[in-house]
Amino acid sequence: MMITTLAKGSYCPIEPGKDIVISSNDKWVRVWDSIHKDTCPRPSLPEVDFNHQTVLASFMGTRPTGGYSIEIHQVKKEGEKIVATIKTQSPEPGEMVTMAITRPFHVVMVDVADKEIEFKRK
Repeated sequence: MMITTLAKGSYCPIEPGKDIVISSNDKWVRVWDSIHKDTCPRPSLPEVDFNHQTVLASFMGTRPTGGYSIEIHQVKKEGEKIVATIKTQSPEPGEMVTMAITRPFHVVMVDVADKEIEFKRK
């Protein structure tokens, strides 16, 4: 299934870590505004046709340093539902990382709007 990244980064004010299915424009506007509330200038809201597409968002929550990441790696049909596989990465012990609090996130659009979506973390 085709995955289009709409936003990805290490700094996002959304807390705690969570996974969200966005299937309406109203919710999409709220989530986009929350992601970018501290961003200046704020990026334009990507257009999504919620009759044929769904937005998936994964937020890792607060991490003490850099070196962490999250990615919606794969989205595929499994029976009557859609499974979104999420890969996370953490720094290795002793690895050089940015000494800043981070909140990694990934937001994607997929071409499906009519099935239950389940998130699985790897």
